[in-house]
Amino acid sequence: MLCRAPIHLVRQFSTSSCQFNVHKRTDNRSKSRVTVGDEFKLTDGRKIRFEIADNEDVELIVQDAVEGFVTHNNLLRCLDATHADIEPLLRKLIEPAVPAGGTVFAICDGNIAGLRVMSIYPRDQIVARFGPLPQPSVAPKAKFPKDFGEMVAAAPYDNFKTKQIHAFIHSLYDQLAQFLPADVNQLGFGEVLRIHGSFMDFGVAKAIYEVSEKLAREKGCDVMANVTTTRASTNIFALRKNFTAKYCLPYSKFVVNGDRPFLHPYDKCYGATINVGNLKL
Repeated sequence: MLCRAPIHLVRQFSTSSCQFNVHKRTDNRSKSRVTVGDEFKLTDGRKIRFEIADNEDVELIVQDAVEGFVTHNNLLRCLDATHADIEPLLRKLIEPAVPAGGTVFAICDGNIAGLRVMSIYPRDQIVARFGPLPQPSVAPKAKFPKDFGEMVAAAPYDNFKTKQIHAFIHSLYDQLAQFLPADVNQLGFGEVLRIHGSFMDFGVAKAIYEVSEKLAREKGCDVMANVTTTRASTNIFALRKNFTAKYCLPYSKFVVNGDRPFLHPYDKCYGATINVGNLKL
């Protein structure tokens, strides 16, 4: 999932290790983390360094991701969602992912330009989150209900917007494993991508994806996967030779008690796409 913050918005947060806003996020832990990949030079001459996040960064990542999704994610804007609507979901994704060492910061002149959260799943842990692995002679097929109302009602949250987001995400995630290679050994799954406003349109998203893929290989992953919900992120993976779009949930097909909450995303993206990449290629 791709989130980018519009330049006009300024909101302040603070944690024990940094003070930041949407425009310029000073990271006091910069250069104390392990680096990964080569520096990336922007067209204006600035350089991006990639650092691996650790447990001390969890709260920063959660708050940064929440802010980015609320201000720019196409689906959350359809819902007019707030921080309270999305924080429980993102925290549940981020907190267990960061200790695995697959989350990357993009740092420029001591400021956070972006981040990518990646979970790592050994083969014996894939089924619990992503459903059954492929079966011999059985063609994988994504199935979605005609109306997601019951799934939304069953979501373990009180907030209706949170319930809708949860149902949407799980309808995609819970049947992913059948589309993975039968011999998958370890999966790197992209949970969140966040690019800051002043670093948009410089190719930072593509660069951080490439570094994330390098890190996944170093961690022993032979397959990567993610869900893309915006046109920008979907287009990036459409051009990557080792990635394939496996299935899509059109926004027009996400119906909740007769309503279509994601029918008109501002970026005119058609739907959410599951992408799977073979790191053996």
